[in-house]
Amino acid sequence: MKTLNNILYFCFFTTLVLFANISVNCTATSTEASSQNQIKGSAVLELMNQAFASKSHKKNHLNKHAKNRVMSQKMKAAPEEEIGKAKFIEEVDRMKLQTEFEKLKVVQEGWFKVASLKFKDLDIFPGVTMPNYMTKNIRFDLDNFRINELFDENKAPKAGGPTTETSFYFRISDKNIYYTASKDSLNILGSIPLKRILGVIKDKSYESTCFNIQDQDNSNWRLCAPTKPERKKFFCHFQKILGVEDNTCKVVLGANDGFVVEDQNVTDPVILIPLPSKTCNDNWNYDSQGKDWNCDCAEGKLQAPIDIDSNKVTRSPVKPVFRYGKTTVDYKADMGEESPIKLEYAENSVKIKHDNLGKLITLDGNVYAATEIIFHTPSQHTIDGRYYDLEVEIVHQGESKDVISNHAIVSILFTSKPGVYNRFFDEIDFFNLPNPLFKKRDIKRDFNLNNIFYEIQQTDYPMWKPFSFYTYEGSLTAPPCTQKTIHYVKSAPIEIGNTTIQLFKEALRVPDTMDVDGNVTMTTHEPKNVRDTQPLNGRKVYYYDNVINTAIKAQIDKEESPKGHYEKVTQDMVNYYHVTGPKPSGLPGAFMVSEREAKGQ
Repeated sequence: MKTLNNILYFCFFTTLVLFANISVNCTATSTEASSQNQIKGSAVLELMNQAFASKSHKKNHLNKHAKNRVMSQKMKAAPEEEIGKAKFIEEVDRMKLQTEFEKLKVVQEGWFKVASLKFKDLDIFPGVTMPNYMTKNIRFDLDNFRINELFDENKAPKAGGPTTETSFYFRISDKNIYYTASKDSLNILGSIPLKRILGVIKDKSYESTCFNIQDQDNSNWRLCAPTKPERKKFFCHFQKILGVEDNTCKVVLGANDGFVVEDQNVTDPVILIPLPSKTCNDNWNYDSQGKDWNCDCAEGKLQAPIDIDSNKVTRSPVKPVFRYGKTTVDYKADMGEESPIKLEYAENSVKIKHDNLGKLITLDGNVYAATEIIFHTPSQHTIDGRYYDLEVEIVHQGESKDVISNHAIVSILFTSKPGVYNRFFDEIDFFNLPNPLFKKRDIKRDFNLNNIFYEIQQTDYPMWKPFSFYTYEGSLTAPPCTQKTIHYVKSAPIEIGNTTIQLFKEALRVPDTMDVDGNVTMTTHEPKNVRDTQPLNGRKVYYYDNVINTAIKAQIDKEESPKGHYEKVTQDMVNYYHVTGPKPSGLPGAFMVSEREAKGQ
């Protein structure tokens, strides 16, 4: 394990990473000022001289490692006034793979294949210039599985080397999952910090040995094991990290190998005879705006939607993290295929259902996965007694252990204005909505939930724009009206065209009917899918003011910002260092840059 224990020392001092995709973990960059290395120019120069010195012999490598440890110990023993701002920050940053002062603890390891659409992005995986001045890019097959350059089909596999063209050796430490080309390689080809993993999804096929990892950058990584037990070992380990209870994962306590197995014990059968119970909300509809619903819908004290009195809210600085992005639609009309994602008329509403629409992360770290988008006309929530023309509900299901049966709903209100088109509604083709007769329509192109804030003519990259909102504890707004639901209601409506509103109304209209004698029954009631607002029953409604809280944060950042400047060193990887004082460090290839660029803002 000596090789593994020194793996990050190599990573930190490597000047050329094979495919340049580990730089995010081997650099000292950060988007927060508090995690910037604050050291004097002379210390930077010394650090960089060590970092880019040649390592022609393993002994030299180990000697330098020992030398740095001695230097660290001396700095610890030195008086504070002698070290000053030049001392190294020794607190462990879990976003890094590992520091040279830590021991690597590997808890799971094995051979896997890895696939991702990200491999096609040259901004993330740029080519590397070789000694012969040729540019070398990473290779991947037609299914986007990365190809291992060490594999040679004309030679027998070496000990510890890949046995197939797409095999890589994966390890999970207490901080990261990462992989190398062989079992003994020191060159880390890719990694994901465990704290950035939002969820793992196992293939539904019984024969499959694959599962998917999604991180906070909305990246999807597909991992495939040689066998189902290997897949289960890794998958269940991630479920444990995420705090997700999975009945298929049973951990054998005291096992040294860390394998996850199923409980195969057979117990005596028990027959449960349920008692008769009343039927709750079978074939429910919105004809009475929910007045005829029963069970939790009628008996629950924390029901939604509500009327929000803007004069009786409690201000709060707390907001969740919203993570939405592009939802890819693999649609090949020329091959006669159906789109895998559809607009549906279901449960008396127009909906989009998908298991990868985005994430919502609360301040306590609980993760909710967006699984459904529901369109309501008019709005269900009211503000100061006013209804709006349209409400979009983004429904999230709890993923973390503590909220596995809970929900979170983000509601965005819209008001009509002639001639205004919205980029999100354009992407889902609002001219082709389902209805009670034709209940499913294909979504034929990729769509991005962030575009809900964008008009069609805007050209900048869509981002989830900060906004002010109301928060309260409620329930699902339709049967079964499950409580333990957090609601976030955008306080200011977004303008949208009259045509869009009208088409969503028409999609709800029940068609006229004709009996066998030719008599036509006309539908007269107004098409809408709205539940009446519910009593607060003593609940508090909180208000997050984006303008005020953004100004407060900006003032705090201004007061805490370090004095000095930032410099950029151009190498095969780009590192940013904060240098105290106005005088340049004199580091070769370094030049001053703005604080905004250094922090990646």
